[in-house]
Amino acid sequence: MKTKLVTIFVILTTIPFSVVGFVSYTRFYSTIEAKTIESTTQLAEQLNQSISSTFQIGERFSKIIQSEAIIRFLTAKDNESLATYESAKDIGKLFKLYRDTFDDYQWIKGIYIIGFNGNNISEAQGVYKLGKDLDSISTVNKILSKPDELLIIPNSHIDYARDQFEEEVISLGTTVVIPTTNQVIGVIIVDIDKRAIEVLSEDLRIGNTGYFTIISEGDDGVVTIFCSDSHENRCELKSENLDRILEESSGHFTAKMNAKREFVVFNTLSEVGWKIVGRVELQDLMKSAYTIRTVTIFVVVLSFVFTAVLYLFISDRLTRPIRELREKMKQAEQGLLVTTDG
Repeated sequence: MKTKLVTIFVILTTIPFSVVGFVSYTRFYSTIEAKTIESTTQLAEQLNQSISSTFQIGERFSKIIQSEAIIRFLTAKDNESLATYESAKDIGKLFKLYRDTFDDYQWIKGIYIIGFNGNNISEAQGVYKLGKDLDSISTVNKILSKPDELLIIPNSHIDYARDQFEEEVISLGTTVVIPTTNQVIGVIIVDIDKRAIEVLSEDLRIGNTGYFTIISEGDDGVVTIFCSDSHENRCELKSENLDRILEESSGHFTAKMNAKREFVVFNTLSEVGWKIVGRVELQDLMKSAYTIRTVTIFVVVLSFVFTAVLYLFISDRLTRPIRELREKMKQAEQGLLVTTDG
């Protein structure tokens, strides 16, 4: 009976501590989660503006398609070598003018104007011939598939240069048309260094171990992950996690990656439709919540022990007279009780 009373008393005493601790832990966890999602949304907007500014660098160059020199260059016949030479010189002056006017073109890796008449020119290589159909150039095909748009294409195979080579760039491309007839006569491609995007997320942090990456998916299903150098070995995602990020506009989840559980939160960049993905070790993000949980468990255990000891002490003091009386009554029944005259 005494054991049952102790148990009931302890349970009734420790339940309030447990409830308060659990509620505090849950609310704190939810608050951290909500704040992380909110901050990621704000960072997505900041990155959206930064990426837009970066791409405007390329868009400025793409405006030169309105130049008369480019129209002449891309409509010149094979026997019009002088016209080709003169227009090429004018295009070279346009390239230099843009470079001299704007000082933020350090990320531009190359500018290419490619024509259906076989005339091609780049800022670095000058006039050149490709010696192959434009249909066989994948980047050009993508641009021609959407002739009225300025396409943003993560690219690593520069197959439209004089000599093909591999380089991690983002190709901004659009068609060149004759203004009076809207006839497509070529394309212009401006290559921006991939690092221009990666550096935008370098200084963004979540907690002590968290970081951000940017993910793009092309129309052909090719996925590109923009990750700063400091985290390049930790940027890969499991296929099921990557699919979820690409399919949903925003969200969050926890998953085990790189042998540790991570909290992953993502959002969509409205300008280009790419994803900003924040990743942080769950233990780091929820450090304060875990501290509350640990303290709660400690307090509950301590209160359990303290309550049990206190109950035993109080019940012992309260029942001692009754136990002494019972012992004397038992002695009296057995004739062993000794009384003394006062």
